[in-house]
Amino acid sequence: MKAKLFIAILIVTAAITQAAIDWDIYGGNETIVAGSDYRIVNVYDDDSDHAFLDISGGTISSLSTYDLSVADISDGSIGTIVAKNSSEVNVYGGNIYQALQSSDSAVINLFGLTGDPTLTYLGTGVINIYGYNFDFLASGTGPKDGWLSGNWANGNPFEFYLRNLPEAFPNSQIVLHEIPEPATVLLFGLGSFFLRA
Repeated sequence: MKAKLFIAILIVTAAITQAAIDWDIYGGNETIVAGSDYRIVNVYDDDSDHAFLDISGGTISSLSTYDLSVADISDGSIGTIVAKNSSEVNVYGGNIYQALQSSDSAVINLFGLTGDPTLTYLGTGVINIYGYNFDFLASGTGPKDGWLSGNWANGNPFEFYLRNLPEAFPNSQIVLHEIPEPATVLLFGLGSFFLRA
């Protein structure tokens, strides 16, 4: 009797539980929000429309962008991001917990995130990193691999591993954009205010 009840509970639980799904997006504007759970998301242009994906939450195991598509990420949890062709991925927040890959002519812009992913470089894509206090420590197979640390624009620290770079770091594929520290901007603003007074 207990075994039958246990099996019935398992069947009902399995039916209620929403499993992660795959989603292929072809053109248009789409959104992924908190509570969404995807295994694989692929973003493509279609013949008449560029694809735009806004991610403000949810969980995605693997996100891949193609063609001229654009993905903006402000929150959520993503395992791996792969940008291909001439696509663009803008990361303003959220957690990338495995790897970022940029290939072909794709661009990944990192303005801030949580988690410390591995940046894997493949092809000729570009990864732009916006922050300050950058420091690189070569490790692994030589000057092409190592740990990059610094602070995002909001002051939060980061550290992640760079792997498979085609040339010693820094280079033209992983581009560091030094932005002023928040305190520097504040001092500049106060100085301008007092000069006017």
